[in-house]
Amino acid sequence: MKEDLERTALILKSRLMGDKLGVIAKEHGLSVGRVRQILIKTERRVLRYIKNNFSNCVIVAEQEKEKIIAANKNYGFEEFLNYLNLIGASARTINCFRNEGSLYGCRTIGELKNFIETEEGVSCILRTPNFGRKSLNELKEILGAIS
Repeated sequence: MKEDLERTALILKSRLMGDKLGVIAKEHGLSVGRVRQILIKTERRVLRYIKNNFSNCVIVAEQEKEKIIAANKNYGFEEFLNYLNLIGASARTINCFRNEGSLYGCRTIGELKNFIETEEGVSCILRTPNFGRKSLNELKEILGAIS
């Protein structure tokens, strides 16, 4: 069994190095068809291993990609409020933006995130009625998770 694994590893390494099937077969005393079978079987094993052990990574990567896209998308005002609702902002936070009627000059989620990290941005947002530290911290937390 161990010899088979070693042989398979050597065959795979040779193929990855660009050797032709005929050359690999001659080196190992196998037919070209058998070398092809070994390579196909190994490919299936590797793909099954990846699927079983890393499929969650693909899902996480896709979610991160969506967050990056969302952070850089230009939002209209109502669309932005809907997005805030979708990502879990409280009704108070959403209503504060709705009552203010603006995004403080920001056109993207990323810009808003950068804006609330500046001292000027914090003081500007905190002047909004009913928008206190708790709402600000919530907004920072939500936007921090996005990008």
